[in-house]
Amino acid sequence: MPRRARRSGVKFVEDDRDRSLTFFKRRSGLFKAASGLSALTGARVAMVLESETGKFSSFGTPKAGPIVDSFVLGNAPIDSNSSEEDKARITSLQNELFQLEKAKAIDDKRKYENMA
Repeated sequence: MPRRARRSGVKFVEDDRDRSLTFFKRRSGLFKAASGLSALTGARVAMVLESETGKFSSFGTPKAGPIVDSFVLGNAPIDSNSSEEDKARITSLQNELFQLEKAKAIDDKRKYENMA
């Protein structure tokens, strides 16, 4: 069985373009993991990220807003409008979106490398 290379730890990415691409890929991975956690356990998940350029990204199952509001207000949310089918469909669509974004980022990187 081949040995896996050991990671030497997490280091700051110095190059601006590489750092932006790393953020994009890792963000997609985080959102996918959160979606999976929600699908497996039924947990409601919300995440908000801010890039170093000041752009915000949010993710929630089914929606981030009501979860964040309930967290800030300290009370349990009531979400009677969403059925389990709706939640599953939203999660599926979010996963599909993240996969498409990831594929686009990889394609953009290849184009950039080919031009260089």
